Amino acid sequence: MSTDADRNVAWAYYHRGLEYSRLGQHGDAIADFTESLRLDPSAWWVYMSRGTAHFDLGDYAQAIEDLTAAIRLDPEAADAYNERGRALSAQGEYERAIDDFALAIRLEPDSPWAYNNRALAYGALGDYEKSMADHNEVVRLRPEEAWAYGSRAITHHERGDYEQAITDLTEAIRLDPTSVEAYNRRGWAHAALGDHQRAIADYTEAIKLGTSNPGAEVNAAQ
Repeated sequence: MSTDADRNVAWAYYHRGLEYSRLGQHGDAIADFTESLRLDPSAWWVYMSRGTAHFDLGDYAQAIEDLTAAIRLDPEAADAYNERGRALSAQGEYERAIDDFALAIRLEPDSPWAYNNRALAYGALGDYEKSMADHNEVVRLRPEEAWAYGSRAITHHERGDYEQAITDLTEAIRLDPTSVEAYNRRGWAHAALGDHQRAIADYTEAIKLGTSNPGAEVNAAQ
């Protein structure tokens, strides 16, 4: 059984691990999360954080193992279901991922992340009607966030609705004029419609933005 001293040290390892994760030092984060769990093996949130770090390193099987441990310790942990669903999607196990996203939504119906991830999983399966329903829910929940429109544009593009993709990407650019990804995707949609001049203009803007800010990232959805 963990003592109060053990739990305090475990807490410090956990929070240092989070800081390593924020810096992209996922190996160091995993080492700290592992030490935290040695001191306090009941901390489901540490399993979840270690699973997410494994995901960020591309070790999806290990991520699923840790996230399953988190869920075993707390079956009401919505974020753990969402994270495990992401790992399952990354392995191409879309049906199982959709089940996890559905559980996350049941537990936290106002969180956009599981809706967005389920929308992408439905899109990967070619079920665009369900995908769009989930994307629309994301936009309802986050109407002022560029990533919500950029993500919905992905499904518009996948089903060949390039004009709707352009509409969503234009809104994404209005909300975040520095979005390299949105310009790239809108250029792609213009090109698919044969509007090569507009495609060139968007790609040119993406190059300009990416060159001035090479670390720029666009899609905040998780």
